[in-house]
Amino acid sequence: MVVADETLRGWLITEGLWQGRSQGERHRARRERKACFGQMIQTDASHHAWLEDRCSESIVLVAMIDDATSYASARFYSGEATAAYMDLLGRYVGVHGRMASIYADRHSIFKISSKTIWGEVHSEPTQFARALGELEIELISAHSPQAKGRIERFFETAQDRLVKELRLRGARTMEQANDVLDRYFLPLFNRRFTVPAAKLADAHRPVNRGMDMASILSDRDHRVITSDYTFRYGGKIYQIPPPPLSGMRGGKVLIENRLDGQCVFRFGSRVLKCQMVAENATKAMPVQEPASQGTASVSPPARRRKAKADTNDPREAFLPGTNPLEGGSWRPGPRHPWRKAALRENIRRAVTTRQHKQFLMDRHKLNDGLTAQEQSLFSTPQSSAAKPLETTKQNVPRGGLP
Repeated sequence: MVVADETLRGWLITEGLWQGRSQGERHRARRERKACFGQMIQTDASHHAWLEDRCSESIVLVAMIDDATSYASARFYSGEATAAYMDLLGRYVGVHGRMASIYADRHSIFKISSKTIWGEVHSEPTQFARALGELEIELISAHSPQAKGRIERFFETAQDRLVKELRLRGARTMEQANDVLDRYFLPLFNRRFTVPAAKLADAHRPVNRGMDMASILSDRDHRVITSDYTFRYGGKIYQIPPPPLSGMRGGKVLIENRLDGQCVFRFGSRVLKCQMVAENATKAMPVQEPASQGTASVSPPARRRKAKADTNDPREAFLPGTNPLEGGSWRPGPRHPWRKAALRENIRRAVTTRQHKQFLMDRHKLNDGLTAQEQSLFSTPQSSAAKPLETTKQNVPRGGLP
């Protein structure tokens, strides 16, 4: 008798005969703080009842904290989304400059890893990761909440003290909560809990002259330009004004949905002033007319099959019991064009005399008949040993070898 490993292990556990093997503990070392201010920024979001029962809508606190000094920056948003992180990043960079790296979890906002059907891991940069790449900021992924414990401890403090501060200040909306956060909580937190960095050097870098922050911190998409210099986006058709640029037809237009709600269209480095020419531009679906009394409704595919079945072409005839109009499931006939692929595959592999006979039989199925030369090959006796087919003018079938 053969049993599975897990079945045998279950039996041994039931009888008390199984001895588990100790896995051991993984050694973890404490990570020291970064040496410079701005060398690494930890970021995350906290979902909590910040306004308690004073507001029906839930808000999320998105925060950034410096690893070297514990200097915190935070803001309330309606949800944890890419736009929220981009807005907070833009505010931080506008005050301090570009940090060297950002330490975040493996949320889909920061990283997406998908497996193909062959098991290969294909990673594509998200909108936030693309923005960090253009700003020359390194994105570091954390594999556990404990790895970014500094931002987690900030949320623990905020969930205790900030909630009470919001209650005392009577904040009822997200705007009022952000006002309390900027005027009272963050200044007090940074004054009390920040520590001096090990080095006085500032790792922040200024924004380069060629970096357009509004363009970088935007949700980007692409659309193909048609021959009439139009493209579809959001259910609308946009017309590109003249003059046309080289390579525009068939090219792709870059669409930037910016944080201020503005939508900008670009082709290369040029900003396009497109005009909307049609709204709700969706392909109209054909409406099927209701069947009259006494007439069975027939779907358009069934009508096409019925029309083919009424023709004299034997390739379009239905097999017995497969007519969908008679309640059967449709299958192509033996001489249907769909079945020619297998016949052509046999023709390609015709090498020996016996295979050549099969080639002629397949050719007979594809065509209406055989020539006199081909009929003679069937009637001529062949030896048991198959000889290779010689491609001479006498034995080449009609149409040539494939």
